Amino acid sequence: MERRDATDADKPARGRPRNGGRLPVVQRLLDASEELLRGHSQLDLTERKIAAAAGVDIRMIHYYFGDKDGLIFAVIARYCDMVSDNLSALDAIAPGSECVTRQIYKAVVGAYYAKPWIARILASELAHGHSPIKQFFIGKYGLEGEAPARIRETFKRMVVHGVYDPGLDVAQAAVALFMMSLAPVIVGPLFGLAGAEPDWFKQDPWLEFIADLFDRKLRLDNRLK
Repeated sequence: MERRDATDADKPARGRPRNGGRLPVVQRLLDASEELLRGHSQLDLTERKIAAAAGVDIRMIHYYFGDKDGLIFAVIARYCDMVSDNLSALDAIAPGSECVTRQIYKAVVGAYYAKPWIARILASELAHGHSPIKQFFIGKYGLEGEAPARIRETFKRMVVHGVYDPGLDVAQAAVALFMMSLAPVIVGPLFGLAGAEPDWFKQDPWLEFIADLFDRKLRLDNRLK
């Protein structure tokens, strides 16, 4: 079998990829798109820029994703899967530990804030009336999706262990926390433009403030005072 040297392997691929080349090419396109989105709007990106950054032929975008929109869709889908994986931190929160509410909120914020530049694109798509990304997100990660379901299960667990009020509307609490968790990626940049620290939302003062608000509403011991 003819061996390819490192120089040949690094050249942009042309035409239909051989068996075994699928994963590297797809991975490179996803990674390159995600990196470019750190400093560019998805509207500013072109297929040519993405292909050049990934080091592949532009036809690979069409072969694997159809077009640039399909590639951006795949980037956001990968981000959503990462969020679901990161929310596994909720399962490790012990009911008897201190600052349970703070730990819950911190886990949720951390899951979404891991890649804020992707979260902002998702947020803008959710505001559109007709968006395939919006339909995908609602179907898999909406109120009945994986992420909110995991938050609800965490609240239910805390109710069972007597941390939260047994009369708590778990669904409402989950939605409220879910919405507050989006504030860092949606509202944060606006405050940054106004001269405030753009990362303030993920820092301790914000976490403590939100945890205190939730505690006043959710905790059983506060209701008994």
